[in-house]
Amino acid sequence: MSSVASVLSATAASIAAVLTAINLYVTGRRERAKWAREALVDAFIAFLDESFKAKDLCKTVCRLEREYDISDEQRGQIRADIHKAIDEMYSQLSRLRLLAPQYVVGPSTSLAEANSRFRIAATGDSDSVIRLDDRLYRDEIRKARSDVISKAKRFMQIP
Repeated sequence: MSSVASVLSATAASIAAVLTAINLYVTGRRERAKWAREALVDAFIAFLDESFKAKDLCKTVCRLEREYDISDEQRGQIRADIHKAIDEMYSQLSRLRLLAPQYVVGPSTSLAEANSRFRIAATGDSDSVIRLDDRLYRDEIRKARSDVISKAKRFMQIP
C-alpha cells in the first residue's frame, strides 16, 4: 500500500510541477504581450501628438507670415519647435517599426513625410510662405493621420 501511495503522491507532485511550469510560461507570454501593446500604444500616442504639434506650428508660421506679423526671433523659435516635433515623430516611428507590422508602419511613414513636406514649405523662404496655401498640406496630413489611426486600431483590435 505504501508503495502505491508513494507512486500516486509522486505522480501528483509531478503533474502539479508541470501545471505550474505551464502557468508560468503562459503568464510570462501574457505579460510580454501586455508590455508590447502598452509600448505600442505609447509610441502611437507620442507619434500622433507630435504630428498635431508640427502641423499646428507650421500653420501658425503660415498665418503669421501672411499677416506680416512675425519677428525673426519668433520665426526662429517656431522653426526650432517644428524641427523638434518632426525629429520626435521620426524617433517614435523607429519604435513603431520595432513593434508594429508593416501595414501600420507604412501609413505612419507617409504621415511623417507629409509633416516634413509641410515643414519645408512653411519654414522655407519667407516670400514663398506668404503665397503658400497651407490647406493642401493640412489635408494631406489629415488623410495620412486618419489612415494611421485606422490601421493601428485594426492591428490592436480596437473598434
